[in-house]
Amino acid sequence: MRGEIYWAAVDPDRPTRPVCVVQADSLNSSAPTLIVLPLVPAAPRAGWPLTLEVPAGTAGFEAATWLQLTKPLTIARDGLKERVGVLPAEFLDRLDQGLRVVLSLA
Repeated sequence: MRGEIYWAAVDPDRPTRPVCVVQADSLNSSAPTLIVLPLVPAAPRAGWPLTLEVPAGTAGFEAATWLQLTKPLTIARDGLKERVGVLPAEFLDRLDQGLRVVLSLA
């Protein structure tokens, strides 16, 4: 499940949005909540390591999109809706590098 991208209900007052599951797989089967990162379609002003570009044609997206590494969210498992795709292993490695920098774990 880690690295999978879904449409999710993040906020009851807004429509669903794409998110990437970043929580450890060892927790995903039993936890009622998931830690996710939102994705946005517009190139943000902040670059790496605050955001990570997911190029067009990757993980089910036709256009480029960006993971917001500084905005982790905890959502209810039942907030996940339609699965969009999964990030390739090399993107998970880059995502992990960015999270280590953002969270001062490096």
